Amino acid sequence: MPFYFVQLAPFRYGNPSHLPVLWEAQNRVPTRLANVAINDVGDVADIHPRDKRTVGVRLANLALNRTYRMRSIQDQGPRFVRLTREGQSLRILFDHARGLTTRDGEAVTHFEIAGLAGDFVRAQVD
Repeated sequence: MPFYFVQLAPFRYGNPSHLPVLWEAQNRVPTRLANVAINDVGDVADIHPRDKRTVGVRLANLALNRTYRMRSIQDQGPRFVRLTREGQSLRILFDHARGLTTRDGEAVTHFEIAGLAGDFVRAQVD
């Protein structure tokens, strides 16, 4: 039986550095138990995202692609593939993405990368 789940929504859960680590762990769930990322939906001041439609559409797309084999339906958002150094910059490659944009067309904010010690630091997106 297919099993899909939604990741935890953005919220101020005590230590803010723990949430990205939890999201990363949720992304490691085997693909047969796929999950929907919603870290771009919601409000950190409200534990329940008001945008239920986006969450529902993402779950529906997952089921249509994975359960009903409608392969033309995109069922995933960007996922990290690799990182390369280019001078003083880092280039990050994602699959399931053509460039990095936001839903509202504004500049990318709240983008972080983790160092080898697991410390997350803000990164500027160009």
